[in-house]
Amino acid sequence: MNSIGRSKFIIVSILFSLAGIAIFISMQLGAVYISPPTLFSFLQGKISEPNINLLVNLRTARVLSAFLSGCILSLSGLLYQTVFQNPLVDAYVLGVASGAVFGGMLSMRLGIMNPWPGAFAGAVMATTLTLILGKQNGGLSIIKTLLGGVVVGSVLSAASTFLLITWKGPLYGGIFWHLGNFANASRRGLIELGVVSFVFLLTFILFHRSLDILLLGEEEAASLGLRVGKFRLIVLVLSALAVSYISSRFGLLGFVGLIAPHVARLLVGPLHNLLLPTAFLFGGILLVSSETIARSVFAPVEIPVGIITVLLGGPFFLYLLGRRVGGK
Repeated sequence: MNSIGRSKFIIVSILFSLAGIAIFISMQLGAVYISPPTLFSFLQGKISEPNINLLVNLRTARVLSAFLSGCILSLSGLLYQTVFQNPLVDAYVLGVASGAVFGGMLSMRLGIMNPWPGAFAGAVMATTLTLILGKQNGGLSIIKTLLGGVVVGSVLSAASTFLLITWKGPLYGGIFWHLGNFANASRRGLIELGVVSFVFLLTFILFHRSLDILLLGEEEAASLGLRVGKFRLIVLVLSALAVSYISSRFGLLGFVGLIAPHVARLLVGPLHNLLLPTAFLFGGILLVSSETIARSVFAPVEIPVGIITVLLGGPFFLYLLGRRVGGK
């Protein structure tokens, strides 16, 4: 391993450590403060007070769910950017996340207990509409794709809000879910989320060379033996599955898939063998930090975590768009 490769490996190792620190700090903060000795006692199985034990269990599920969700959203954003060869896209910008939330909410309005299939259908619908709106001269226009994603996302988000306010269900809780919230995280769901995130990461680590080839452009990739159309379709379908899974459980969490991949590229470069795990970890750190802010800054009042991610991601997106349009 050369010095550059060693330094990049060190960066990934540091991110592992930062992830652990972010999770540990997040475990402490909230409406009720949990001291480090209490956390260590919990990890050692020495807590005898039922109320404290329940509190730590609930917060563990919530914090780790936020971390793993950030990992998945970051990875999906990276994949969208690779497939479209456009650094300005992610599931939120393309309207995919809004489509997933709309599909999930429509499923629940129809009485379907598991909203994931409906969320997946909504994500696929949003992707298709954005691609249609972005077409230009047989290809995709960057500006038209971005504008198409904004339009699709806005319309589907408005449709979701309409379904929510006309629903004779729990309006307050529904609003929190719509805007991104981890209050419904559970230990059982955490195991499922861990499996999904691990499989999602492992799948694309195995195909990291194909993702690198895709960066060379369609003609060059085809000349190197990559079946570009089929591979792009597989990536888009798996990304839509992942985004719809997160959106159906925790609502709309914008711009995580935009910010984290960009920071990861700055740290380790464009090759996917290190870029994938780096973006995966940084996305987790970003979302668990945002969730901590949403849960603790105004405690005991809690704000939806999706508001925090949009406040972070909006200016970041405008900065990237300004650089892109300005040709810098």
